[in-house]
Amino acid sequence: MFLRTKTVSGKRYLQIVENRWDAGKVRQRVIASLGRLGPDLAADPKLTGLLASARRLAASVAAGNATEAPSAAPEGATGWARDRETFSLDSYLPYRIERLSQVIGEGSARFYRQHGIATQDWRVLVLLHSYGRLTASELVDRGTVPKAGISRAVARLTERGLVQGQADTADARRVNLCLTREGRDFVERFLPYNLARQERLLAALAPEEQAQLDRILCKLQSRAAEMAGTRDGLGSD
Repeated sequence: MFLRTKTVSGKRYLQIVENRWDAGKVRQRVIASLGRLGPDLAADPKLTGLLASARRLAASVAAGNATEAPSAAPEGATGWARDRETFSLDSYLPYRIERLSQVIGEGSARFYRQHGIATQDWRVLVLLHSYGRLTASELVDRGTVPKAGISRAVARLTERGLVQGQADTADARRVNLCLTREGRDFVERFLPYNLARQERLLAALAPEEQAQLDRILCKLQSRAAEMAGTRDGLGSD
């Protein structure tokens, strides 16, 4: 089971698709349609990466290189249902977190477009505002800006006079990016909007739930970092 996009009449739609063997061939069946992708969501780096993984997996299955269903858990995995027949995407934690992030970003994306800035460009600005001087690669590492789009985003912001690059005195190959005065003023003009969105979102939780959420997110971030550093992505090697 995996995600894919399908273009119909020039519009892109997100679908959950299942591969099944039938008479020695792979047949695909649409399990559910998750709706139309807007331009900002379609370009989201996390979704793009997920779809790329799905395409590679589908190609592997079609070529006969996969011997197990994609939802089969590696030996020793615990905590989640291993039976593919009981797998539910709606209760799959990574999907729920990704989807929550996308839904949260939909409203702000419209807001930023109304003020003449793309979501990706805003992410670069707010990262530089928070961390100060960063290289392009550090922006990718610290934030949610895709590597493929970082150069274009920096070029747009530099042209607008919001970002400037400075050669590193210790390493001539390194270019440190930072906000100009105009860039800092631009970001600070929209920070109250971001804080208001956070306050409105967290208002759905009681104060003790907010504190618990913060602790849970810290624990998940730590565990995910541990898992990411292993070959199988499970932290078992």
